[in-house]
Amino acid sequence: MPLGIEEITHLDFPDGHLEAYLSELSEALRELLAARMRESDMYTPLWEEFRAEPESNRAEVIGALEAMVEGDAALAERLGLDSARL
Repeated sequence: MPLGIEEITHLDFPDGHLEAYLSELSEALRELLAARMRESDMYTPLWEEFRAEPESNRAEVIGALEAMVEGDAALAERLGLDSARL
């Protein structure tokens, strides 16, 4: 079972390593979600718009990601999310 943020922040990391771990984790998550969005003809333009203007396209990308997770139990599990609670 994947660790949640609560469990991660209570692990014993040497000084500075928690931040590095979280940075690596967030980068891996970004890459996974970006790849999923680029796989779909429906989401590719949205992802490109988000990359160009993240602030103005944030809500649309969040909505798309929520729809992806709700529609893909394997993705929700990989992300450690409960798709039924989204």
